Amino acid sequence: MRKISKDQGFIDNKDDKWINFWINRINKYNKDYNRKEYDKFIDNHKELTIPTHDLFSDTWIKNAKEVFKKRIKIDKNYLQAQRLRKIQDSIENRCNIIHSDIPKWLHSTQDNVKEHIIIDRAVISNENEGVRLALDPNTIRTHAKDTFAGILRKRNTKSIEQDENGTKH
Repeated sequence: MRKISKDQGFIDNKDDKWINFWINRINKYNKDYNRKEYDKFIDNHKELTIPTHDLFSDTWIKNAKEVFKKRIKIDKNYLQAQRLRKIQDSIENRCNIIHSDIPKWLHSTQDNVKEHIIIDRAVISNENEGVRLALDPNTIRTHAKDTFAGILRKRNTKSIEQDENGTKH
């Protein structure tokens, strides 16, 4: 805009084709904010209209800058409202999934990547042997099975113990 206002003589020498080109562009730009979705962000449509007379004069440039500032503010508010609407729609969609299909919701919230755990060594502590590092696969498997069974056991259950004779207590 500054460059244009300094070269006012350049603009005065332009032909009607050039001026009509800019008038058409400005008229098209003026129609941008006539859509219904902008209505709640615009108080006065006339404040957002760029004049097509006295094209590129100092007063025209001043008025155009004011209109651009107002339009930028409206665009920011419109985009923020769109983002908020998207977030609200996503939340509402998630709530509908939760209420209508709980297994689907549980599946979508869980980590779907299932990785296998490989245990190739274990630290075993006994009262008799102390602490030792086990590398034998059978020992590791037995220790891991016992450890996970103790961790994953349901609460308030009685353990079944066997005596030397094989009878359950």
